[in-house]
Amino acid sequence: MSNNKKKQNIPLALEEIPDLPDTWQLKTEHDVLGTVTQEGDHYLARAGQTMVGGKFKTADDAVEALIAEYNLHRH
Repeated sequence: MSNNKKKQNIPLALEEIPDLPDTWQLKTEHDVLGTVTQEGDHYLARAGQTMVGGKFKTADDAVEALIAEYNLHRH
């Protein structure tokens, strides 16, 4: 049985968190996917309190990890 569910693009926003320096929140219109934090020369991704992946060289890599984690748990 094939799954014909059509993938849809969901708009994402990366917003600064005023109370937390070097930390951004990745969110959709209805959900928060997680946070990206710069620590020195690397970035960390967290979904809630859970670390996603390891240390990332770029913020984009950390964002991609959060998106992958979100998609994994959404299906």
